[in-house]
Amino acid sequence: MSQELIDEEDQLQDWTTVLGGKALPKRGEKEFGPDGTDTQLDNLSLARNAMYRALETPRGHYIKHKLEAIWMPDRQMAIITAAKGGYFKDLGRQTSFGNRQVIWLNGLEATYLVERGSMTIYLNDGQVDKYLSGQADSIDFGNLFALSLQHLYSVALTEPESLDKYLVYSYLKRHGYLIQEFRCLTTPQAEQVRQLEKNQLWGPSSSYVKSFLLGTHLFGTYRPLSFQSKHIFSYLSVYRALNFIPATNSYESLKTPSESDYAIHFNVWKPQPNFSKKNPPLPDFHVSVINTKHKSFPSLKDIQHLHNTLNHTISESIHQEAPQIKQTSNKNQSAKKLQRAQKAQDKFSKMSSDVQRNVQYQKVRSSMLRNGPTGRSIVLATIDDGIINFITLSEADFSLGGYAATKLNTIKYSDSHGIIYTGK
Repeated sequence: MSQELIDEEDQLQDWTTVLGGKALPKRGEKEFGPDGTDTQLDNLSLARNAMYRALETPRGHYIKHKLEAIWMPDRQMAIITAAKGGYFKDLGRQTSFGNRQVIWLNGLEATYLVERGSMTIYLNDGQVDKYLSGQADSIDFGNLFALSLQHLYSVALTEPESLDKYLVYSYLKRHGYLIQEFRCLTTPQAEQVRQLEKNQLWGPSSSYVKSFLLGTHLFGTYRPLSFQSKHIFSYLSVYRALNFIPATNSYESLKTPSESDYAIHFNVWKPQPNFSKKNPPLPDFHVSVINTKHKSFPSLKDIQHLHNTLNHTISESIHQEAPQIKQTSNKNQSAKKLQRAQKAQDKFSKMSSDVQRNVQYQKVRSSMLRNGPTGRSIVLATIDDGIINFITLSEADFSLGGYAATKLNTIKYSDSHGIIYTGK
């Protein structure tokens, strides 16, 4: 076989190019099928040694970009006296000591910056206390003991779930997400429900009055699986006869306090240019970290507990306007997408107001049936021997009653919006 016919990706990776090059070479496929020859063993040995030399090359930093921190064992946090770079959009917490501004990093944030090679961290020897109290004008980093990454792991990630949380944290940060440790950004949902019930005209008793008028206060809205006293005339009658499990509101579990061993660990946002860590918007994702060796998959009550503790504004989810079909002006989108958007806009504008309202109603209702009427969802980050998998758990409400019905009635009124409703 001639040399030209040999695929370059099938060849042994040449790590010697890394030593003198400015960029990493493109990785190809592994060469499988060892033949046991001395030539192949020599090539593998040369490549392995070149790889080790490339990995052992010390990392260099520009002096003006050098970021230094000091680990404070008593606080289990790192302190930065001179912030440099654009790392602190979502990292750290700024604190003032007189006229001096410092940034505190928790163990996850400090370990991430050190591991990516962006920061050098030292062990405090008492200089920080003198600096913060005003007894010293600066800190002499040359007299401090520099911590290795292994040492930092041992002092910063000491809690049982710290390493698991760091694996998920670093993975999401490397993919560009904005992350903060979970904190409540809204009023607790249980308190929001109580406030909404107080503001309603009928109050909590409205559902009972309605059930009394409909004659369902004694037997409920569901029936046992029996057709002896039923007259079936349509598929709708069959579906209603099969409704032997009572439907509950998505927020019903908020009325009963619950406890769980599962908790939300991170608030996560998609990359956004105007993000403010002091006044952040509602998170795009709420992440709970679970190690499969120590915990099993959460039960229904655990999932409800997670949904009830995340950041969520009930009134906004109820009174949120229906999505409109509008033309996009994003220059980065392809011409085909712009054409499809324009056609959809033209088609929608030619519809009558009743048809437009019906289209919006079907769109919102279908979204509620697929993703739940509240929009609450939890992302489980499961770790199995270091392998991370993400599972999204959303709510589903096939009856679409309560607050979901309130929202749908603002678009198009109906006695029933549930999945068995046929539109008659």
